[in-house]
Amino acid sequence: MQDTTKTYTVQEIAEILKVRKGYVYDMIYTGRLRAARLSERRFRITQAALDDFFKQEEERVAPAKIYSTSLHMEVQR
Repeated sequence: MQDTTKTYTVQEIAEILKVRKGYVYDMIYTGRLRAARLSERRFRITQAALDDFFKQEEERVAPAKIYSTSLHMEVQR
């Protein structure tokens, strides 16, 4: 079982996701990634928030994969 109380900085999340810090801030400001604001540009992201983000993104992408796979199969027939 993972420790859901672990927290990450924006930099650490950027390294985990292999994206730039600005993109992580964008995800926070648009609500795609939950974070606790400590000051104007200082945030902390919990392990639970990161897990929720991955789950939400997997659910968002999964229907698109199913659709593109079935579309691809129809084209090949």
